Amino acid sequence: MRILFFLIPLFLISSPLVGNFNHVKTCIKSTCFDARIADTPITRAKGLMGEDSLPKDSGMLFIFPELGQPKFWMKNTKIPLDILFINDEDIIVYIVKNAQPCGKNDCPIYKTTRDASKVLEINAGVSKTHGIHVGDAVQYFVEDD
Repeated sequence: MRILFFLIPLFLISSPLVGNFNHVKTCIKSTCFDARIADTPITRAKGLMGEDSLPKDSGMLFIFPELGQPKFWMKNTKIPLDILFINDEDIIVYIVKNAQPCGKNDCPIYKTTRDASKVLEINAGVSKTHGIHVGDAVQYFVEDD
């Protein structure tokens, strides 16, 4: 059974079951990703650092407690990524394409000038391959076992 959550960040932040949800199916148009959730300061800070690969249909969904302009860098990240910034209405407001790994301390900072409350990281080039653009809607599904 699939359950659709349009307001998943609110649901995850307010739910007593927060610790039980570590993945969410995140879909843009007809493309879906099995996204690991990073919704605490520790998981958001670690992100995909140190990981050698990311399956092609996977990603990481960062959920922030407030709308703002989150900043990302690729320090100690080994995988080139597309970084999709998503607002409270679950619309992509900005995309960084092909952000490259950075092993030094002086890494570029990636941010949006528009407010976002979520960020989806996926493999570099996937947004281009699947025609994902600013303005596209994002949907979230939690599958009931």
